Amino acid sequence: MHQPKLALATLACTLFLASGPGLAQEAQVHEVPVKIAGGKTIAVKLTKTGFAPAEDDKVIITGVVLQVSLSSRDKKRPALYWSFSFRPKTDDEIASVSVTNVFPSDPEVLLHADNAPRLRQGQWIGVIENGDPDGRENAWLQAKGNMFFVFRFDVNFRDGRTTTLHQMAGFTEGDKASALTHTRLLREKAAREDAAGR
Repeated sequence: MHQPKLALATLACTLFLASGPGLAQEAQVHEVPVKIAGGKTIAVKLTKTGFAPAEDDKVIITGVVLQVSLSSRDKKRPALYWSFSFRPKTDDEIASVSVTNVFPSDPEVLLHADNAPRLRQGQWIGVIENGDPDGRENAWLQAKGNMFFVFRFDVNFRDGRTTTLHQMAGFTEGDKASALTHTRLLREKAAREDAAGR
């Protein structure tokens, strides 16, 4: 009876992205200054429905997703996963991609590097496992209030050009509670399976 709930919960925590390419042109956009790692200040675009996707003439960010599922290293333990995605606007060949946490991390923290990027249905998607949801590295899940991040996407093309975009993402207390609840359900399920196997 628990499995359908578990499957749905893995997709519960998502980025407050204003939906759809081109929305920034259709909706009223406000620019908010944010100080990131190294003391640099960037402008984040905000609409009434959330953070507008960062984009330029070559790339548009399509998602930042937080998931809790079983660890790829230990199928009996839950793990937190980050999933990042973007859609290229041109046919220019991509040589490499990196995603870096530049807020609240200071100094910045490289989260994902892909030196052989491939597109799936016209998008690049990168997924990383980021430890135990209850662990120190994810202590923000247990803190009160909403949580905000800024991720820097560096997309390097074969012709030597680079696109750098900063995407802000926000997670509500409800998102965090859902992730922690799902973590608990996964632990309980693993404990029941262990007991049944004895």
